Amino acid sequence: FLQSIAARALKRVPSKLTPECLARELGLPPPDEERPLALTRYLYACWPLLLERIPAEFRRDLDSLGGWIRAREKAVDFGRFAFGPDFLRRLPDASGIYMMMDFRGRILYVGKSRNLKRRVSSYFTPRALSHPKIAKIHAHLRSIEILKTDNEVEALLMEMRVIKDFRPPINLQTDVHGPQGARHEGRNLLVLAVDAQRKRVNIYLFRNGIFAGRHLAPLGRSPSKRLRERLESLFFTKGGGKRRGEAWEKEIVSRWFKANQRRLNYMDVDETADFQALLSRLRNYLCDPDKLENKVYYR
Repeated sequence: FLQSIAARALKRVPSKLTPECLARELGLPPPDEERPLALTRYLYACWPLLLERIPAEFRRDLDSLGGWIRAREKAVDFGRFAFGPDFLRRLPDASGIYMMMDFRGRILYVGKSRNLKRRVSSYFTPRALSHPKIAKIHAHLRSIEILKTDNEVEALLMEMRVIKDFRPPINLQTDVHGPQGARHEGRNLLVLAVDAQRKRVNIYLFRNGIFAGRHLAPLGRSPSKRLRERLESLFFTKGGGKRRGEAWEKEIVSRWFKANQRRLNYMDVDETADFQALLSRLRNYLCDPDKLENKVYYR
């Protein structure tokens, strides 16, 4: 709420108005964001300075203040699109990908989400228009297509396939030319997703941050010979992962994993002592499916 007031008063984009930036604008010393008490005192000091910049008639109550904040926001014009707000309301609360298409039916941008309705709708709020990437999408957008998936890992993989096949211009500009500080070293991972019937688990293999394959394993049994051979070849044999992958592919996997790792069931191959240790951990999960219903504790 304070950020919204500050953005309106200072005529700034909310997402770019960091505590350090706000301190500079208000003439305050930058807060120590690692100390909750210091940050609380800083926010308390910001409040009266921001109130001075709000017209008196909008300080009477929260409704007036909220109206003043929203007055800056430009409504989305759906008249330019081949869909309206009803389309957004009918979107499913499911994982999958969404493809933003231009007037010629070409894909401008493809994204993924574990909740398509919430994610796609977020592109059509007044505040979203202030984001440079979304403004670029809106400038050429005509229609949207969605494809549902069984889980969010499948959505990630489908997104990468669409980018590889269709080369959406906004994806490549965003992911390849993004800030260097957002990039992270590729990791060797096993990401586990149980099916709806809780009888099998999809094991997604990532080597050096690149998708290297999947294996469907039954729960209640030890890893099969085929799975054991695949894991040893991929992660414990020199040159096991031959495909190097493109820069945008590594970037997408890296950002997705960083944003979602607290929710994912996964094993970090690099944190296991050797191949037998990895097999032992995997066997524990496959033979005890209840563990896959909760947070995986091997990190």
